This record gives sequence, C-alpha cells and structure tokens, in this order.
Amino acid sequence: MPCARTAWQLDLALDAMLPLLRLLLATGLVLAGAADACTCVSRDWSIDGIKKALSDSSSVFLGRAHSTRIVWIEKGISYKKVTEFSIVKSWKGPPALYIEVSCRACCIDFEENAEYLVFASKVDSDDSPVTSLCSHSRDRDLADPVIQALDEITEDGI
Repeated sequence: MPCARTAWQLDLALDAMLPLLRLLLATGLVLAGAADACTCVSRDWSIDGIKKALSDSSSVFLGRAHSTRIVWIEKGISYKKVTEFSIVKSWKGPPALYIEVSCRACCIDFEENAEYLVFASKVDSDDSPVTSLCSHSRDRDLADPVIQALDEITEDGI
C-alpha cells in the first residue's frame, strides 16, 4: 500500500519549497519585464530607411569597441553604459579618431575589439552620442549592405 502523507507533512513540504517558488517566480517576472522593455519598432533597412536613420543621427561610423564602463547617474538607481570606440570610417559626425557612445536602455553589449556600425543621436543630458538596440547600429559582420548603402547615399549627398 502506498505511503499516505498527512496534511501537516504536506504543509511542511510546501513551506520548504516556498522560498524556491518565490525565487523562480521573481526571476520569471524580471526576465519577462526585461524582454518587454526592449521591444523596438521595426527598423526600415531600405535605402530610404537608411537615409532617414543617417539624417536622424548625429554620428554614424564604423568603429572598434575598446572599453565599456558604467557611469552612475543617480547613485544606486540609474546608470548608463559608455563605450569608447576608435573610428575606422565615418559617414556623419565630428572628425575624430575616438568617440564615446552611451546607452541607458536596450543597450547593445559591445564586445571589446569587435567592430560595429554605430548610429548615434545626441539625446543624452551631457550631449554625448547615444545608441541602443532600437537604432540601426549592428555588428560589423551584418553591416555590409548598410555600409554599401551609406557609401552610395553620402556620395550623392544626404
């Protein structure tokens, strides 16, 4: 005959599992919230869409990521990621060898020494260029068609 558990034994088992259930529930809610927080409007990869992205950006460049640091805006409450790039090629923006680009939400995880095509706008409070997953920025490996379009667009003028 199978072992029958009493009600108090089941209560003890549930009490023991409750912290784990709370952790799993909280983790699920945080991950679900993070996924929803970075839902972007579909980007237009046509020539006209790239022209608009170029026009709307303050800086557009192909660059190599060197370092990323966290800058606290409100201690313990909000921060931004700031990545330093060396510029390989620039289509728009001030002439420079290096540029720092920040991100506050929906950040791209720039890998050190990897190249990226970056579309950045000056919307940060300190007037530094800002980018996100929702911009036309992308990994260099996926950027050839966009780079070709940028070359054609800037040759003809914006």
